[in-house]
Amino acid sequence: MLTIPTRDEAEHFLRTVDLKVRLRGGILTPMAGTRPVKLASLREVAAFLVIPEEPRALLHQAPLAQVHYVEPGSLIQWVRSEIGDTALADALDDAVDLRRPFGYLAVDIRSLLTDRLEQCESVLESDAVQV
Repeated sequence: MLTIPTRDEAEHFLRTVDLKVRLRGGILTPMAGTRPVKLASLREVAAFLVIPEEPRALLHQAPLAQVHYVEPGSLIQWVRSEIGDTALADALDDAVDLRRPFGYLAVDIRSLLTDRLEQCESVLESDAVQV
């Protein structure tokens, strides 16, 4: 369970990082190769991690399938050092089992990112109401 961030932390966690420190990911397509992407915020990473309803469905779509991939270790380091969210980085580290296929890891990763985004937005909305 992630701790609730303060208002300052929430604003910091939701920001867009500079171009030179963006997270590198890739759209992997078996028939076309990999297209690199740079992700600038937690929101972009969560939106980027497209998760099929059933990861095994990729097997049937293999020639046309696209996998939106972010190396889990790089994501954890980026969240810790560039976003500054050590609690989320620790939770991601705990959730990542590198023996599992990425399609299954992505579900847990995206869930944690979405939970953190919702927490931050809730903190900022509640503070806006009180002002």
